[in-house]
Amino acid sequence: MSASAFHDAVGQGIKNLGRLNLAGDVMAVKYEGWDTIYRNDGAMTAMARYIRGGARDEVEVNIGQVVGAPDVVRRVFIVTSSLSRTDVANGFAQAADGNPLRPNFVQLYWILMGFFSACAEIGAVGCVVCQP
Repeated sequence: MSASAFHDAVGQGIKNLGRLNLAGDVMAVKYEGWDTIYRNDGAMTAMARYIRGGARDEVEVNIGQVVGAPDVVRRVFIVTSSLSRTDVANGFAQAADGNPLRPNFVQLYWILMGFFSACAEIGAVGCVVCQP
């Protein structure tokens, strides 16, 4: 249960939270990119981009409706192998029993709370997918 390894994953998640609420002009540029062929490390390929959910115009309308919907639920997932749900549960059980906690567990707790707080600030639900 490494707090520093988990910090890297959380940092990436928090860094990208702003992408959940992209402004219309930023999305317009993204939509235009959907009509281009795929590039791999700057090299042009012959592969057309694939859009799931209908034609580009239809997908744009659907995204616009979802972004503006008052009941939309935004979820942000961090997927990591550096964390074990069992270890975290055991840490909380130790704390509930009044036992001293390892310093890395306290650091991990603060990192988790920072992630969940950052998600809540933008109206998202933070989720962590980890080892059992």
